[in-house]
Amino acid sequence: MPKRDREQTFDAVIVDAGGGGAAVVVPDEIVKTLNAGTRAKVIAWIDSEPYAGSLAPYSGVHYLGILKSVRRAIGKDIGDEVHVKLVVRQEERVKNI
Repeated sequence: MPKRDREQTFDAVIVDAGGGGAAVVVPDEIVKTLNAGTRAKVIAWIDSEPYAGSLAPYSGVHYLGILKSVRRAIGKDIGDEVHVKLVVRQEERVKNI
């Protein structure tokens, strides 16, 4: 199994996700390097504003949603460029006995 790279950064433009939502497109090479699956649970920093979320694949593209509260905190919205840092969340698995 390929080694997981713990932290990835990239710049992206906030896009309209429909229904009032917004997201950034996560480049394929970032998804592959994270090596955590197509719906990876991540801690993201959007222009230094922290957010816990998941990657969402749709029609061959991976998105990371950006909450309105995050957009408000950084003073940016659809059409603006942001700097994104992603780290895969390390969660303990709970076994049912």
